[in-house]
Formats: sequence, structure tokens, C-alpha cells
Amino acid sequence: MPVRPAAQIKYFGFLNFISFSIFSNGVFKEMWKPTWQFGLMQYGGYASSQANSVIISQVGEINLINAYIITIKLINILKQFSQIPFNVEIPDYYRLFSTRRIDVLKSKVVNKIIYSFIIFSVLSFIFIFFGENLISLIKEGEGFLLNKYLLFILVISALFEMHHSFHANLYIASNKVPFLIPSIYTGCMLFIVGNLVILEYGVLGVIISQVAIQASVNNWYPVYKSLKLLDWKFYKYLT
Repeated sequence: MPVRPAAQIKYFGFLNFISFSIFSNGVFKEMWKPTWQFGLMQYGGYASSQANSVIISQVGEINLINAYIITIKLINILKQFSQIPFNVEIPDYYRLFSTRRIDVLKSKVVNKIIYSFIIFSVLSFIFIFFGENLISLIKEGEGFLLNKYLLFILVISALFEMHHSFHANLYIASNKVPFLIPSIYTGCMLFIVGNLVILEYGVLGVIISQVAIQASVNNWYPVYKSLKLLDWKFYKYLT
């Protein structure tokens, strides 16, 4: 059955509407750059988190290697769990940012960060002082974790990592991802410096170098970008 011209016009008009709704060249161009930058940033973050585990394997002491890997994995679990109160609200942060309700956004962000910090601090206290005993209830033995001094350093480092990740997520609401180069820099530096210090200073040297490298860029740069985006003075943020 032949299609009438009027019906053809409506049909192709409908297709044009659907294609424009599903795919917009302007939106694609706007989203493509931050998308691939964010993807590469995730790889850089993964390299940063795994670099030390690879380096520690050079020590040659299987018990020490196992203790380090178990310690890092458990701290990451505590960190991820503690971030839940903040992370579940991310869509709402983006909504508030897009509607320019900045004061409401600031108040909500501060409350969730404090809540996450409290959870992490309580869990970390239990982990540092009772973690070894709790693990021994599941599996007989000792030396499952690093010593308490190293645990304390790693927990403080994780706290700063949590803080800058909160602000990195906030800044991404602007559809910009300026953290690609810092992420790659951190991954490369951790691997290079870690290999230089592992044989001379052991696990302590690797951990201290991690803290120093993270502090050189990652611990402050996302915070600075986020506060600047929201026109948020640092002293007001702290108070």
C-alpha cells in the first residue's frame, strides 16, 4: 500500500525528533571530553591504589606482604563504607548545583562529610586497637595486620583521601574533570619513589612516600577547585 506524502512527512519528522532526542551532536561534544578524562582518571586512581602492593612484594617476606595487603584491603573497606552517607546524596548535590541553590548544597555537603568522618574515625579506632584480635577470632594466628604505628599513618592518609574524593565528586558537577594529570602524576610517582625507597627503608618508607606524594597534589587540589567553584572561603568551610 503506497504511503501518502503527508504521512511520509509526519513519519520522517517523527524519526528526526527521535534521533535528535536520542543523540545530540552538541551534547555528545560537550560530554565526550569529560567522559574520557574521567575514565583515564579512574585508571590513574587504580594505579595509585595498587602501586604500593606491587612494590611491597619486593620485600621477600611473605608474612609482611600478606599483612600489608590485608591491612590495605580492610582500610579500603572501612573507607568505602564510611563514604556511603556522602555518596548516596551525589545526585542531589548535582541537582542543587544545577539549580544554583549553593547555600543549601554547602550545608548538606558539610553535614554529610562530618557524618562520614565520624563513621570512619570510630571504625578506624576499633580497627587499630582491636583489629588483630577480631581477625584472630576468625583465623588462628597473629601478625595479620601491620603494627599500630603504620596503621595509624595509613588511617590518617585514608582520611585525607576521603576528603579530597568528596570534593572531586562535587567539582565534577560542573562537567569538568581537571584531575586527570594529578591522577597520572600520583600513580607514576608512587611507583618510581616506592621502588627507590623499598630496599633501604622498607614498608615504612613506602608508606611515608605515599603520604608525601598524595599531599603534594591530591589532598589539596580537588578541595581547592571545589571550594573555588562554589565560591566558598576556606575559613568559612572549616567553620
